[in-house]
Amino acid sequence: MNCPKCGEKMEHGYVTAGCTSAGAMTRLEWYDRRPEVPLIGSIPLTKYLPLGNAEGHRCKSCRLVIASC
Repeated sequence: MNCPKCGEKMEHGYVTAGCTSAGAMTRLEWYDRRPEVPLIGSIPLTKYLPLGNAEGHRCKSCRLVIASC
């Protein structure tokens, strides 16, 4: 899939969020494969948001993320 904003090739992956052991919400993060442990090997996308997980595409060039929820 090509980015609708800049035309570069987008990578397939997953957007996910989780919470710490204390129950605090974490930021959205990007994974190139479905995450098993959401806090290891991710690329932060935002500050802090509620729990979630969505499949999508990310443009490394302009940082656009398109997710299917």
